[in-house]
Amino acid sequence: MAHFVEVPSARLFALLEGAGFTRGVSGREVTYTRKHARDERLSVVVYTSAAEGAQDARGCGEDAIRVVGLFSWLHGPTREMRRKNLYKAKVLRVTSIEGVLQRTIEKAREAYAACNEFNKTNK
Repeated sequence: MAHFVEVPSARLFALLEGAGFTRGVSGREVTYTRKHARDERLSVVVYTSAAEGAQDARGCGEDAIRVVGLFSWLHGPTREMRRKNLYKAKVLRVTSIEGVLQRTIEKAREAYAACNEFNKTNK
């Protein structure tokens, strides 16, 4: 049976930075974003479930790590930034720290692949 594991923020952050992600904050949550190589409107965002300044991600049952593939654009008439989710996945913090880190990268790759597919079909 899968059991909850505490994921040290430093390990998750180092993994994402090593994979080319850039740190940001959304509300109080630390996020990591990687822009698409061919289209700046496409990106992969990892919502870490870690609050700015915290040592670990949130506790058991409070939140999962989320990975989102996004298409963002400036809406001409309103001049507002719009976003469309191309991919969404949760990474549950269960079984082992290494397993959580591996699944986070796998989901980020799947999100990037969704961005690639969107880019191919919407040229």
